[in-house]
Amino acid sequence: MADYKEIKEFEIENILDAYMPLSRAKMILTMTTNDIQTERRFISKARFLQDADTAIVLENNVKWLGYKKQIPEKITESKEKIELCLDLINSLINQLKNRLKEYNSKNLLGFLMLKHEALIHDGASWSIQIPARLTCFSKYTDVVKEFREHEAKRIKTSLDIRNLIEFVVAEPFFGSKEENDDDIDFC
Repeated sequence: MADYKEIKEFEIENILDAYMPLSRAKMILTMTTNDIQTERRFISKARFLQDADTAIVLENNVKWLGYKKQIPEKITESKEKIELCLDLINSLINQLKNRLKEYNSKNLLGFLMLKHEALIHDGASWSIQIPARLTCFSKYTDVVKEFREHEAKRIKTSLDIRNLIEFVVAEPFFGSKEENDDDIDFC
């Protein structure tokens, strides 16, 4: 049997008061790896959609359309708006297909599901931490604003990854390129 010294309750209180003297704002969060839902060992850190990738897509939309004519600055007819919208959607789908055909959909699906799982775990982690952050750090930083900004990025990326997963399932490809974060971020 191990040789452990019992720590009395008053000793614990003294240790906490010495190292965590923030009045009632004391919280220790612990997690055990016995709970499979909180186990992160095989899940990577959440990676969010990059603004640069979004900007590249937005900048190239018109070029990818391949229109010979200039797109008017103001479109008033509903029929023309719908036509342009459908052409943009088809153009983006073609760009996506051209990139995804390099990958094996089965491998890519596993890669994307792990990215999505990381985003789900990130959201759960924030929901556990937010009460402690509010209590301990709200006088130093705007915790609510931080949470809102983080959550907006997480939700947007999660929806994007989820849509990409559904697209990969609906239209499988059998390429051999290895999955990587940078290329998949752009998809």
